[in-house]
Amino acid sequence: MPVAKKSSTRTVTALIDELVSALLGTDVHHSNHPQVQETVDSLQHQLLDLTHQLGQDSLCLAVLDDLLVFQDKPLLSASLSASRLIRSLGNLGASGLELHAGATKEHISSLLEALAGPRVSGQDFRSVNALLSGQGCVDIKLHDPLSLGDKDVKPEAVSSTLGPAARVYQTGIAILQDMTVDIGLGRRISLDMVRNHVERMYELMQTQDGPLMNLASYEQDDAFTLGHSVRVTVLAMNLACTMTEDVETIVRLGNAAMLHDVGKALIPLELVLSRAALEEDELIEVQKHAEKGGEMLMDHGADPLAVTVAFGHHRLRHEGGYPHTRHKYMPSTGTEIVKICDVFEALTANRPYRPRMLPPDAYRVMLGMKGHFDQHLLRCFIQRTGLFPAGQIIQLKSGEIARVIKQSNSLDEPVVEILTSPGGDQLSESDHQILDLSAPSVEEVRKVEGVVDLPEVADDPNLNL
Repeated sequence: MPVAKKSSTRTVTALIDELVSALLGTDVHHSNHPQVQETVDSLQHQLLDLTHQLGQDSLCLAVLDDLLVFQDKPLLSASLSASRLIRSLGNLGASGLELHAGATKEHISSLLEALAGPRVSGQDFRSVNALLSGQGCVDIKLHDPLSLGDKDVKPEAVSSTLGPAARVYQTGIAILQDMTVDIGLGRRISLDMVRNHVERMYELMQTQDGPLMNLASYEQDDAFTLGHSVRVTVLAMNLACTMTEDVETIVRLGNAAMLHDVGKALIPLELVLSRAALEEDELIEVQKHAEKGGEMLMDHGADPLAVTVAFGHHRLRHEGGYPHTRHKYMPSTGTEIVKICDVFEALTANRPYRPRMLPPDAYRVMLGMKGHFDQHLLRCFIQRTGLFPAGQIIQLKSGEIARVIKQSNSLDEPVVEILTSPGGDQLSESDHQILDLSAPSVEEVRKVEGVVDLPEVADDPNLNL
């Protein structure tokens, strides 16, 4: 794959992430909110950079089967967190979106207002286009399903689709996005929907945990940290499966993990979306999400475990952390598990203000955080997750690319599925080999060379996400 293509894919994914953030902010507040406008400004600059990079005057995105498509290529990674955008376009009967380099902040804001909120009776892509045109905007257009063949997106050329794991992951983020909007608008939230979805995640993990764990270690900017909550849920249930066979206990823990950061929906938008280090008073305000989350879940009659985890996942084992309590506080085992997964995911995921860590580096940091974690649970987590977590894409010394399937008895020698030849050629699925790297018969040349930077391959349909 040429370097330019990798770069343009990353850039359009970043642009979509900004568009999704701006849409969520508009849903909760309005397009003129200062933080939404800051995101719109970033979106406008990214659009200019991308069109210049491509040597084009516009960018055309298509929506096909819950996938965003760019230049005949499915954007699997970008689509995971873009379900609200995809749904908004679908509600309007639009099959895509065209953005010209000359789009102003005012025009982008008008688009956001049209896409945000519930659908107005009789409103469709034609009426939105007429509205934009009436405002003098000719740089943004929603597409008729029949018109995309004339643009740089040809739906008939796209054969990829979201696999079961990616669909479950996408739906989880969509549920949390809807919940964030409902909380921001003062509505009551549906906890049953979260519980039902966690049950679906558990069922999938029993049949093919590799792809779902791959998404749990997925590197992306996650401004609202909603993907973070989904990934923590997968990690927590994965660890719980080693400790109990009781499905109800595992699902309750997953439900609590999914809701552990729900209080962030009650924190000012400008702090949640901040890309800079927070001032002390701002940090104190953000830290209130734990107490607010616990109170809100209690008010909704949530499972006591979910209330406890939301309240206590930033508390230390004896004293310290937040929220402060007047009495001695000892976190439950469930809270300790979610806390470990929460910190690990935060360290190994991309953030706007710092790059991610690889798992071994994150483990070293966590082992050095004295008094923060239950050491027995932390060791169990490291053993279960491994230096190369299930779903991680790695390169062998032979040049072969492989996906980690599960852990072996050796932390640095997992069981893998070989995806390519030593020269990098894709293997047909029937030629994929399952190989336990810890087996004595495996030669040194087929040991792990290093981790493949996931964004380089995240949109490859052969990953079967």
